[in-house]
Amino acid sequence: MYNGYELDTGLWILQDIIGICRSLAYQIAQHYDHSNEFMFGLTDQEAETVQTDPTVAVEKLIVRQLHGLAASGKRVVILLDALDEAQERGTNRVVRLLRDLGKANTNCLSLVVTMVGSKIS
Repeated sequence: MYNGYELDTGLWILQDIIGICRSLAYQIAQHYDHSNEFMFGLTDQEAETVQTDPTVAVEKLIVRQLHGLAASGKRVVILLDALDEAQERGTNRVVRLLRDLGKANTNCLSLVVTMVGSKIS
């Protein structure tokens, strides 16, 4: 189960990563008054693309907010529990999402990750 629904098909992987991006963006926006300008400043094309492209969702929904928060001296801590449970068919797209966030070099993001002692791809 994730966010109240069962992950039981191959299609969930793409949809779930986009759902995680939307959830993170919403949670960040709720804690910082000015982040609405970063989250809701999407063009129509961007708003459509974030629904189907995880890379664009990360950039437009999360990284954009993180850069704005960094510019104002704010920090964000993300706690990710049970990372190993996101493993599916030898890959872990949540790890890719975290790598994308790290590559963005926002200088305002800290991650706390928990998992059982298993190998993550």
